[in-house]
Amino acid sequence: MQMQKKIWWGILALSLAIIPYFASATERNLPNIRIITRAERWADESIRLLTKSKAELAAENAEKDKARLLNLKTTNPTAYQAELKKREAAQATAAQNAKISAERSAFMKKNYLNDWTYDSTRDKQGNYYLVYPDQLKHTKTKLVVHHTAMEYDTQRTPEEIKQHLQRIYRYHTIDRDFGDIGYNFLIDHLGNIYEGRAGGEGAVGMHVAYNNIASVGISLMGNFEETEPSQAQIDALTDLLTALAKQYHIDPTAQEQYFQPSSSAPYMSVKTLSTIVGHGDIAPTACPWVYINTLLPFIRTEVAKRLKGEHPNQIAVSPTSSPFSSRLKKLQETQPELLKTVLQLIRERYKGILPQATNFINKLAFHYTENEIKNLITQQISVLLYELTTNYKTFEIGCEGGCSLTINGTAYQQPQATITRTTEGMFIQIPALGNAFPTENIVISSLNQGLVSITNYSRKSYANIPRNTFRGTLIFQKDRYQAPDGTLKNGFVVINQLPFSEYLKGIVETNDQEHLEKNKVMALIAKNYALFYLNNHNLHPNIPAEASYDAIDSPEMFQKYVGAGAEKTLTKRYEALEATKHQVVLYSGMLPILPYFSCSAGFTLSALEKRGWKDTPYLQSVFDFAVCPDFEGHGVGLAGKGAEYFAQKGMKADEILQRYYPSVAVVDV
Repeated sequence: MQMQKKIWWGILALSLAIIPYFASATERNLPNIRIITRAERWADESIRLLTKSKAELAAENAEKDKARLLNLKTTNPTAYQAELKKREAAQATAAQNAKISAERSAFMKKNYLNDWTYDSTRDKQGNYYLVYPDQLKHTKTKLVVHHTAMEYDTQRTPEEIKQHLQRIYRYHTIDRDFGDIGYNFLIDHLGNIYEGRAGGEGAVGMHVAYNNIASVGISLMGNFEETEPSQAQIDALTDLLTALAKQYHIDPTAQEQYFQPSSSAPYMSVKTLSTIVGHGDIAPTACPWVYINTLLPFIRTEVAKRLKGEHPNQIAVSPTSSPFSSRLKKLQETQPELLKTVLQLIRERYKGILPQATNFINKLAFHYTENEIKNLITQQISVLLYELTTNYKTFEIGCEGGCSLTINGTAYQQPQATITRTTEGMFIQIPALGNAFPTENIVISSLNQGLVSITNYSRKSYANIPRNTFRGTLIFQKDRYQAPDGTLKNGFVVINQLPFSEYLKGIVETNDQEHLEKNKVMALIAKNYALFYLNNHNLHPNIPAEASYDAIDSPEMFQKYVGAGAEKTLTKRYEALEATKHQVVLYSGMLPILPYFSCSAGFTLSALEKRGWKDTPYLQSVFDFAVCPDFEGHGVGLAGKGAEYFAQKGMKADEILQRYYPSVAVVDV
């Protein structure tokens, strides 16, 4: 208790020292908006500060690196020469990146100065240096909506929510090297609005690359890939967007320019979108996912009305609870023929709006014997752990019963290990070796075939259960992968290699609140999807041809795989996996790819019209009844909400599959 008091008073003293420097949240020109300040949400300001400048730290690191290089020259001349070659290549890459950066800057300064220049910046507070400079821009023209993506438990108390917010804060500040939390505001499920990035009015966030300066970033706390936001969150979001639009004179019906990196000069592309957008509209991400994206058009309209002084209305969260959806379901039960006419009219409304395929290809080409399918199901699968590969620099490894490590071909048995990725290479430190040394290949497994943990990986489930444990082996090596900006890179990656059956247990495309038959449907679809790309015939668009892995754990890029952490929370999924473990879905003796998405506008799209797939007649346009205001997802194949609807109506898994994929068959192998 005494130690806790000392820590608290230390934080309080530091916070008091900083308060005169940072504008208070209460000073913002946002009438009727209550903002919980950084101090009120227990922000530990010390993690943003350094006792030395970055120049001093860089000089110290340079001296340490120089000493390490001299030692390597003496002790291992071969490794020294290899290190010099790596540095030459790194210098060439740095020079090219500097050239690209200069061209981007020149282009933006010439054409979009307001989006590229700050009103002021500051690097220091008192005797402390800031990890990342605070930047201010008082002219804002865009409002960007996010979700935090971290698993979020809506049963938390206000105090527990603040503790969860600290995890987000530390993750952004330290793990992602943002120097502070990236968003300007955050909203919890109770509708409370929190001050995000320090600086008050005009603070420039770090929430969407190349678009931060002239925008305000608002993030709803939660992961809305799998669940809806609360009504209180949407109410607070609408209120806050209205206040910000009024403060910065932003017209929600107008459009603005947004920027993305490109591969050719001037290395920047420009797109025109609404002044209120979701993160995924301007970056290669699905954030803030379908539950929020579906509501944004209605929120924009409501904000515009409020700015005109019209009476405020509430934006209802659940699209499936809309009166329109209820009427369709009633028609299905009482006047099915009339329903067909209504749905055909809905489809006509989208004519000319939905994208049409321009390149036509054959997607299916291979027939399979029963033995070939059995071999696929029983082999190993290698999964790229995308967030760890792209966002983490340090990996703290622990294993049940101790770790078995193979480092550059040499085996060790150790209780734990620390791996650090730097611009110079990958370094590992284990008790047996003392100091860290460079390596290019590490294979880690548990001595008793138990779980391997990355203890500093902050991913958690809604029940606050860590999802940082994995079965099989973890492999750290150089490989080819697609970077978040869409470019292909060579670099150190993290791969989980494990039996295919164990991989299926870690896929999270359903939850225990959904019907068992819906869980069976998704178990079969997920199995087929992975097998389709595991067979060495079909190349996934997000996996480079020369890559050594077969799948990616990112739902935006492949399927959502969370490792062994799902074993503690998804009991109904394991029942579904057990019921379907000897089954696959076939079409005319071929293993078909089975696309799926969240929710339809009353019908699905054929793969021919949307994707240009000429040989997938099982992917036809069919009518659907769990209707959203618009499509949530690409629209081809099975609609998740529709599958749940039919399961609740008593349909079995194979019947649901055949409704959305006519002519396919569930086959025992």
